[in-house]
Amino acid sequence: MVMGRTWRQLFLAAVLVAGCHVVLPLSSRGNDGISEDREAPDLPTVVDLALLSDLPLDTAVPGDLPRDAAPDAGQDLCESPQPVNNMLSDTGQKISLVEPALMPDGNTLLAREDQTTTHWVATRPGPSGAFGPWQKWSGWLFGDWEDPSFFRRGGTDYAIVARSVRGGSRWLERCDPAGTCDKLSFTGLAPGLDLDGPDIRAGVGGPEELVLAAGGELYLATATDPKGPWSAAPITKVNGVKLDDDPAISAEGLWLVFGSDRAGSMDLLVATRAPGADFELLWLPLQLAFGSSVNSPREDAAPDLAPMASGVGLELFFHSDRGESGGPGPFTIYRASCELK
Repeated sequence: MVMGRTWRQLFLAAVLVAGCHVVLPLSSRGNDGISEDREAPDLPTVVDLALLSDLPLDTAVPGDLPRDAAPDAGQDLCESPQPVNNMLSDTGQKISLVEPALMPDGNTLLAREDQTTTHWVATRPGPSGAFGPWQKWSGWLFGDWEDPSFFRRGGTDYAIVARSVRGGSRWLERCDPAGTCDKLSFTGLAPGLDLDGPDIRAGVGGPEELVLAAGGELYLATATDPKGPWSAAPITKVNGVKLDDDPAISAEGLWLVFGSDRAGSMDLLVATRAPGADFELLWLPLQLAFGSSVNSPREDAAPDLAPMASGVGLELFFHSDRGESGGPGPFTIYRASCELK
């Protein structure tokens, strides 16, 4: 137990309810991992999610496990992330890269050069191969854009991108390879909100789904066609009081990974849902998490999810400035395979 609890923590103790459905932050600092299909041992309680959503990751709450607790040690949900080389093919120079996006072919990775709108692309020979050096991307020449989310419909690749004019808010567009772009329209969003980090998935027996960030909160939007119109609603059981940004949704729609600064620096957090249910996020006591150093003390953000070629699990891409020695460095794209299924 932690002595000297604040009035907020004492209040939390009064709102405990029975049961424990585990949804994990993508962080492992200080603890080993737990399996996604098992509940953490000796956790008889769940805390009201709305009350916990803005607490630091290491805040003690009723039902704490000791810091040396290691349930299911070694059964990490994500392997330790590895950097995708950030060498340029023509000069061997290293560049700072952000906002990774895997294209529908599964072997072409796109990223934006930090502080610019220049995009670079790296390819690999197959799902188990390594990505080669980065080359400047010459395709999809439709102007200045950021945060692409690629998808394939009817054999053609498309993208949802964020675009802005200097000094104005960002909006979202749907673009095709020929450079034809249509601005997306939304209901349920306040006018003038800055739209960011879109990620789209195909509706399976239902509408299309698009997750996005607007005004520092996460939204889930649905439409019968990617061109819209889109009906958006906040993901209320996940949103906190600080910045939540750049969401990524898995292909089957059951996993949501996003960046958040509610722990002080940008970290990757994860929520899940049952089919037809709402996404939910639960802070586990004392950061019990994946055991695989997905997050670092530096910025870890802009996730992208893709199915593993084996059909089991997901590939996770994100950018981080953790540096090779753990200190600050240029932004680099990292990859990890995760047993989110």
